[in-house]
Amino acid sequence: MIDKALIQRMHDRGYIDKAYAIWWQLGFEGRHIFTEEEFNKRITAVKFKDVFDETGNYVGIDNPDDEGDPFPVERESKLWTGNDVPILLKDIEIGSENIPCFISVKPLSHEHMSLKDLENSNHDSIHILHQPHIRGTVIEKTERHLFWYPLKFGVEPARYQSIGRYFEKYKMWCIINPILPRIFYSNIIKNGWSVGRRPQKKPECMECGNLGYKIVPYFEFDPKEKHITIYPAKLVEGELDFPVVFKGVPEGNHGDILGIGYFFEERSYYSVPGEAHYWKLNDAKRNMAREYIGKQLNIELK
Repeated sequence: MIDKALIQRMHDRGYIDKAYAIWWQLGFEGRHIFTEEEFNKRITAVKFKDVFDETGNYVGIDNPDDEGDPFPVERESKLWTGNDVPILLKDIEIGSENIPCFISVKPLSHEHMSLKDLENSNHDSIHILHQPHIRGTVIEKTERHLFWYPLKFGVEPARYQSIGRYFEKYKMWCIINPILPRIFYSNIIKNGWSVGRRPQKKPECMECGNLGYKIVPYFEFDPKEKHITIYPAKLVEGELDFPVVFKGVPEGNHGDILGIGYFFEERSYYSVPGEAHYWKLNDAKRNMAREYIGKQLNIELK
């Protein structure tokens, strides 16, 4: 059951932006939810040195051949040597709140690396993602998806490297705002929705705020209101589910599917009201999205 009150408190404190929920598709790349016992049994421990600068900020992995690195701290890295992508669901205390989070590890195989390769490289190829880390806070789990929010703490997403906050209590890093939801959605479309499937070359744009529409998370969507949201739907066999944009139609008391797309996030300090960019679906794909999403969210879509 979705804890809407907790999500609202986290939003109010700037930990998340509740309007922009994203998901991991269970089964994709072997994504699988493990118990804590199963998770710990399949971890391999390797010792190396983290390096921090004079302000205490994380710098990188210490190379034994280097001299003069500031504040090297020996740590034990827990690595995942399997090909699957593990998920561990666990409550983490953040700012006096027990927040349901999910923990993951990037398998070494995704970097085409073995433990032997790692030993030969003096561990300088390890970074935060290769260790068990808090990926985000969980909204809910369904049979097909794990819905979650990136933890942002008021920080904009990094473009070239992962930004982490170390939780000493859990001996674990937390990835801070690893990806913009817009980039997450658009990557799925770009990598899986070929030009031949698109009725138009460029996405259409809906200026949500200027039209009186409010971008909301899927679990707050009300077809009787001027709401607009995104939810994943299976449109192509054997591929990732695609982000489907739909809006409320108050005069008709139903939702209207716009297409597959993404939101440009609202930025009040730049006076950007939020936009929906989307590609229209043909009738067959539209029917598939309408049937699946309508059933999942118990709403009428057209």
